[in-house]
Amino acid sequence: MLSPPQETLIEKNAYIPEHIFHYVTSISGAEPFFYEPFLSYEKEDHVFIVGYPIIGELEESALRTVIYKVRRKRKNAKISVILPTLLEGEPVKGSDSYYLLDLKDLRIDQKTRNILKRAKREIRIVKEKALTIEHLDLIEEFIAEKKIDERSSFIFRKLKDYVNSTSYVIAISARNFSGKLIAFDIVDTFSPTYAFYMFNVRTKKNYVPGTSDALFEEMVNLALSGGKRYINLGLGINEGVRFFKKKWGGKPFLPYYFYEWEPRKSVVDYIFEGFL
Repeated sequence: MLSPPQETLIEKNAYIPEHIFHYVTSISGAEPFFYEPFLSYEKEDHVFIVGYPIIGELEESALRTVIYKVRRKRKNAKISVILPTLLEGEPVKGSDSYYLLDLKDLRIDQKTRNILKRAKREIRIVKEKALTIEHLDLIEEFIAEKKIDERSSFIFRKLKDYVNSTSYVIAISARNFSGKLIAFDIVDTFSPTYAFYMFNVRTKKNYVPGTSDALFEEMVNLALSGGKRYINLGLGINEGVRFFKKKWGGKPFLPYYFYEWEPRKSVVDYIFEGFL
């Protein structure tokens, strides 16, 4: 578990969503540990290591040492690792980039302003501290419409626990003038420097064009009022998501590589035991 000084250090220096320990623990039920400078989330059957150092620069040798130590402690666990660089000789399971919006560089083009003006004629934006049954129903519609895979569906269905976990998390909801929920964003203000754009949930049913832009604008206003310099927009995910983030000025700022090893001695121990 994390000590209070470790929690303070992580909060002060967090720059990616996986550094937000109340987010990961509320979704996964794993216990956080800090192997300076790396954060780890551990269960008996699965360990997730965040290879983005809380302080300092990434040193592959230090990361491999942490992986080895965790492997010795959790002998029967699957090991998952994310980091901003490739591990030489290891097969990567996935790759992407985190996107960043520098609020000092924010410029809203005229086309987006027109979209916002139109949307605001039909919706109202509300900040909420808890998810209602309406939010949960919209999540289920979203999962079905997008045909979201089982792993991601599990995460979306745990969003209520995440929003309830701390006052840092805010749901920004869009409702039509009949009061019906049509979309919502989840924003985390954990860091003194960053706001984190965590989730956008919407479906085609009752959707008003420009609603996601209106939610995004409210997130920007929230970040500015909280003295944030940046918004971490999360991963690119797909072309549509990347287009939206770039439209608002988001730019790739950190590579993302994902690795995973099953708890087989022939794989994991072979890789790491010879390192030390």
